[in-house]
Amino acid sequence: SGDPIPLATTAADERRAAASPDGRLAYRHVDRSGAGSIRVRAADADGGAQGVILTQGGRFCGWTLFLKDGKPVFHYNHSGVYRYDLAGVQPLAPGKHTIEVTFDYQGDKTPGGPAQAKLLVDGNEVAEKKYEFTIGYRVSIDETLDCGEDTGTPASEAYKVPFHFTGKIGKVTINLADHKLTDED
Repeated sequence: SGDPIPLATTAADERRAAASPDGRLAYRHVDRSGAGSIRVRAADADGGAQGVILTQGGRFCGWTLFLKDGKPVFHYNHSGVYRYDLAGVQPLAPGKHTIEVTFDYQGDKTPGGPAQAKLLVDGNEVAEKKYEFTIGYRVSIDETLDCGEDTGTPASEAYKVPFHFTGKIGKVTINLADHKLTDED
């Protein structure tokens, strides 16, 4: 699967990314609730792949998309108090798949309100859940956004770090929709 790709999550990371010769650091953290999606193209040649595909934050606040026993799981951890799991029931079949998490913030202008989340595999919904509370501000000031492994504390207690992904990650797309909050809010 190659080396995990480091991704920028802070202004300092962004400055390092701009100076990076390989240009592989490419993500900017958004500090408020919103809508959007995470789409991953991943391959599992033999079936039964497991490990972290993408994670941000850690034990005290964050989220993680991973495969455990071949099943896709999206875990959302609000301050270690509110934890939500979206999980597929069936293991992925061998081959290439698109795994997507959609997140629709449904609160008013107050950060941290409710959201509706869905987990899709190859365009088919496999799990859906309403989150009563969401992370309203920073996910973490000392954890990173990792692809292919978790380099900090685990956002989910369902695995032990680094929990390397045993399949292949082809492409990760993070889509941040227009936010309902303005800078004045």
